[in-house]
Amino acid sequence: MGRLLTRHAAIISQHVAEAETALAVLRAGRTGRLTIHYFASVGPPLLAPALA
Repeated sequence: MGRLLTRHAAIISQHVAEAETALAVLRAGRTGRLTIHYFASVGPPLLAPALA
């Protein structure tokens, strides 16, 4: 049982480290590129409120 928990703890630790890195990037104001594909008939009415 200890080995099983150790494997899960390692995975959790990795996820926490990745989340901390992602938050640090956001706090530093670094941004990336976002591409959104949508149908023209429904995109504008749904996309503008979602981005706001």
